[in-house]
Amino acid sequence: MSMKLQAFGRLLAEEHARTVREHEALLAAFADLDLLCRRPSGACSPDVTVLDDVVGTARELHESASSELLDVLPPWFPPGEPVGHRVLRDQLPVLLRVADREVVLVGESAGSGLLVRSGLARGMGQLFDLLWDRVTASVRDQVLRLMAAGMDDTEVAAATGRSVRTVRTHVAAIMTELGAGTRLAAGVAAVRRGWL
Repeated sequence: MSMKLQAFGRLLAEEHARTVREHEALLAAFADLDLLCRRPSGACSPDVTVLDDVVGTARELHESASSELLDVLPPWFPPGEPVGHRVLRDQLPVLLRVADREVVLVGESAGSGLLVRSGLARGMGQLFDLLWDRVTASVRDQVLRLMAAGMDDTEVAAATGRSVRTVRTHVAAIMTELGAGTRLAAGVAAVRRGWL
């Protein structure tokens, strides 16, 4: 079997495993939400609070988080508002903020949302991790391709819409993962591994 075919098989297996993990995490999150909101009276659990001020609550969560704050920020999230430790922008149309994997805020642009304190917050944290891995891998792939095409960090940043600092972080991670000391060596190693 050729090396390219083996590399393609590995990529397919990795993509399948990632899809299965995402599917399982989604099912667990929806099962948790269903349990929280399935009450005889139709009211949600005391662990779920309906909100009118999503941005104000997001600010409060930012101030109260002690170890980790994960954000998926929609286009409507106000500029200048404090953001989390790991931030994804424009990946979902709603705000998703996970504080210390204990509290999750989901909100829409109209200002309404839900604040959940339960196992669902841990599940949403896992969903964030999956989304983070997917977006990071996608950006890293873009950086690798542009880097291999001979672009410098500034040109890659302009082409991807990322900051030069972010591009440099990705370049360093790519070179470390490939065990390469130079960009040229990284390109050669990427070709040998079937990444390019």
